[in-house]
Amino acid sequence: MIASPPPTRRRRVAATLALLQWVAGLACIAVAWWHSGGQGSPERPILEDSGGWLVGAAVLLGTLPISVIAAVAEARRDRQERLIASLEDAAGSERRLETPNEVGEELGPVVDSIRRLETAWFDRLARLEVRLEEQGGLLEALGSGLISLDRDQRVRSMNGAAAALLCLERDAAPGRLLQEIVRSAPLHRLLGRATTGAEPRPEEFALSIAGREVMVQATCSRVGAEGGSDRGGLLLLLTDVTRLRRLESLRSDFAANVSHELRTPITNIKGYVETLLEVGLDDQEQGRRFLDIVRRNADRLAAIIEDLLTLAQLEGPEARQRLEPATTDASRLVEAVVESLLPAAEARGITLDRRDVRSVRTTVNAALVEQALANLVSNAIKYSPEGSTVRLSTSSTADGGVRFCVRDEGPGIPAEHHERLFERFYRVDRARSRDRGGTGLGLSIVKHIAAVHDGRVEVESAPGAGSEFRLILPARPGLGEEVSERGRTGTTTT
Repeated sequence: MIASPPPTRRRRVAATLALLQWVAGLACIAVAWWHSGGQGSPERPILEDSGGWLVGAAVLLGTLPISVIAAVAEARRDRQERLIASLEDAAGSERRLETPNEVGEELGPVVDSIRRLETAWFDRLARLEVRLEEQGGLLEALGSGLISLDRDQRVRSMNGAAAALLCLERDAAPGRLLQEIVRSAPLHRLLGRATTGAEPRPEEFALSIAGREVMVQATCSRVGAEGGSDRGGLLLLLTDVTRLRRLESLRSDFAANVSHELRTPITNIKGYVETLLEVGLDDQEQGRRFLDIVRRNADRLAAIIEDLLTLAQLEGPEARQRLEPATTDASRLVEAVVESLLPAAEARGITLDRRDVRSVRTTVNAALVEQALANLVSNAIKYSPEGSTVRLSTSSTADGGVRFCVRDEGPGIPAEHHERLFERFYRVDRARSRDRGGTGLGLSIVKHIAAVHDGRVEVESAPGAGSEFRLILPARPGLGEEVSERGRTGTTTT
């Protein structure tokens, strides 16, 4: 298609042609005038004397309507081209249509229709923008990672959860192959099946990300594949289930452990009661020994149940609301614990050294902190050799809190056990711990008491070097809106 010349040039050419036509007409009249000598006679008028006059007049009269029609047509075409230019400008930008001031009667209805169409499209665009904003907000609020991939499995976009899960800078991901970001055979097999159009189904596998193993549940589906669209690709949904699976494992272990711990005293009680029923009470000395064994197992059963109830209360959602802290002196808490456990220590010839106990004001739930300290001191008495010393101390922390320390001269704890010491029913030496009468829940209770105060518990121990447990509590629980990560975990090993 041959492009038409610009409007200004066309107007200039049209004006030049009209002028030449008028000049030609005037030239014909001038020639006729000159040929007749400038005047006619009665017998031969000027018009009859020469045909030039007629030719000139015809040229002038014929040129006038042609020029008018050309001017009108040119003006119309000029308005059309200005309107087209405005439409093209609006199509190439997000601005509204700017129509010329004068569009003429013939283009007025067209312009009105275009403006109505433009208004409808802008309204639809506004609604689409609102919807896109809502969808973007939903995707960002999604707890799972969502990744959009093209046909070549290159990342188009991802939400914040996906970037956090994969330890990526969000802006650096688009354009990269997913295989470059995550090297996982199960994941790439999942993507391969989705590419073939297989029905999406969730799969669970481990991913190695930034030196740590993350258990994920993944689902992948193909999108935009109809008609061979270039926008086709894959949508990958990744959900971190590491914590969930760990909790399930802990729950399973807890159920198995509590069943075992409860079964042992119940079996003992049942066995000795059945024996008494069979042999009778003729031998009073043997009967008393059997009843004493039954009583000890009943006490152990009661202790386990009591500790389980304590843990349930400490783990409850309202544990912090029911804390009711009060300001007290740390040394008084230590003295109360020593007073209650001194007979057990003296029975084994163990000295409770409290020379380093200082007066430190703190705001805590006194009953819970006493229980935590009692568990630590009781363990130190049980596992220390006879005639040894258990040292107790208190001190202030840099942030105004309090630190309770309990150090024994026991056999010590190997480092591989430190991380699990505070789990329910975990024992370094199961047989020895059960012989000493422990429930396996004492240190777990200490950890939860520390956590409910926004504090932590630490352990430092090595085989042959004894153990030191430190209960560290802030100046006042709940001073900040967020619990520190260490307080949330509740334990630290050194």
